[in-house]
Amino acid sequence: MRIEDDDIHRRCSSDARGGATAVLFFFQPWRSCSYEETSAGCAMLPIDAAMMATALGIAVVGGAVFVTGRLRSRRSPGMQAR
Repeated sequence: MRIEDDDIHRRCSSDARGGATAVLFFFQPWRSCSYEETSAGCAMLPIDAAMMATALGIAVVGGAVFVTGRLRSRRSPGMQAR
């Protein structure tokens, strides 16, 4: 089974979306609180932490699948797509 360019692009985009979501939830630009002037100083809500952990998991899994796919395609150059 040969990995097509479309598959690689899909895996990269999944990895990138997970990473971008995790960064977005880390900085929380929408958050405001009375005890801090900047949104980064406000406490994170539990649901935000769960969402950030899920996004990080997606980024890690996407990266692992991408690396594994790239390594497998280099090791088996004789295999053709069906």
